[in-house]
Amino acid sequence: MKKYFIISLFFISLFGASKAFSSALSKFQIQSTYLVSGKLNVPNSSVITTFKVDFDITRQYINVNNQNQPEKVDWTVTVMYSASSSPGASDNVAISDPFRVTESDFSTNNPLVYSKTGLEAKLPANKTSGLIFLKYSYYLWSQGVKSTNPVTSNSTTTYSISATATNPTNPTNPNPPTDITKMQNMGFSTIGMQTFSTYYVVEGDIRITKALLAVTNPYYGVNNTYDHNINIKVDASVWSSSNWYNGILEAARVWNTANTDIKINLIYDSFTYSIAPRVDVVVKGASLPVSPTKIPFEAEWVKGNGNPGGEIIVNTNPGYTLAPSGDDILHLFHAIAHTMALGHTSSTVPNHENSIMSRAFEVTSAWSYLVGNYGLPFANDVTYFNSRYPVNANSVINSYINGPATFSSSASVTFRSSYISAEAGITYAWKAVGINGTTYNYQESGSNPALYDFGLPAGNYRLECTISGGKYTTEVTATKNIVVN
Repeated sequence: MKKYFIISLFFISLFGASKAFSSALSKFQIQSTYLVSGKLNVPNSSVITTFKVDFDITRQYINVNNQNQPEKVDWTVTVMYSASSSPGASDNVAISDPFRVTESDFSTNNPLVYSKTGLEAKLPANKTSGLIFLKYSYYLWSQGVKSTNPVTSNSTTTYSISATATNPTNPTNPNPPTDITKMQNMGFSTIGMQTFSTYYVVEGDIRITKALLAVTNPYYGVNNTYDHNINIKVDASVWSSSNWYNGILEAARVWNTANTDIKINLIYDSFTYSIAPRVDVVVKGASLPVSPTKIPFEAEWVKGNGNPGGEIIVNTNPGYTLAPSGDDILHLFHAIAHTMALGHTSSTVPNHENSIMSRAFEVTSAWSYLVGNYGLPFANDVTYFNSRYPVNANSVINSYINGPATFSSSASVTFRSSYISAEAGITYAWKAVGINGTTYNYQESGSNPALYDFGLPAGNYRLECTISGGKYTTEVTATKNIVVN
């Protein structure tokens, strides 16, 4: 049965200095959506049950050299399952990725409490009894020096399991949950849900396909098959809307600048590529309702097989207008996040109305921040995105060059890297080299991901764009052969 608790832990430093430590796990709870009568709801024990937990870590000010400073924190937290009646039994199994919390995760607004919302855990199939609990380990500090060995403990709050009874007429097939139950178990609100032939729309802007709900053991995230490179095709139906077209360019730039390993590459079916890029997500325009509620977009949730949601539908209804200026970028960033299995900011989070993932789109202060910083406007957004897809410096950008493969020597054209970013230290080195008998060599380098109004004399060329610096240590070069008539 669910309980709330506060643990106060006082220790004498391992280094001989007499000092009290009170870093504590002050809350652990499974989100109520996944509970029935205080127990973890397992609607179908023959498959994996995915659920989310919240926890809080607290610390206090301590006296160091006659100065009050927040106590240093270095914790690792893992959701665990035990088939026994005690969390300390030898059959404990980790059912979530380890989640690390350090002092840098505490905000300046609330330096003594760190709250984690929505740590995902997966209970294996065929678990109909036992306990869910939180295992945590942490290091003690003395005079700024961390101890060698961590202290490990388990939460005193535990949850038992409530599994659906097996259908007696078919013991191998437990009573299947309805689509509504499945979506609720995924953490979505189904209040105001809309039903269509192949999908549902929940929470106003998220499409949950019926194909996803039919997947056995779905994975609610994007896998690392392509080094987290996601190719988004800008459909021709968006080109005529300058707001949405420019918005997707800036949303991709902002996303790539932010602290996440997901790399957005924009591609266009009107251009010729030496190797045709795969398409992961399509941004297309359609006439969505404008009354009684203006709908800016709908975004498909992940497919359940490690791939992102396949579509973002932006509203090109002539009766729909974007206001204030810049909302197109915010909406598209928000939509991209949904295709990567990133949900709405909980209304219980302080200042949630300033989050780029707010359901209410109350982002009046977000736009001015975004323009000046090309970053995320809300500290919890940064933590949220990075916790799902933390940056791997050894990850590799798989980029392309967007632009025509053939044009006239009298024309001025624009070439653009598919990966556009304003991250600190990034450099785009452009080069045009004559090939097949053409003698020519042009180079320029800087932070600009595009060659604007670029022209060449008649001939054959290899265009190169080398990306270096920024978040990733591996230099990459995209090439494109072009013919100028």
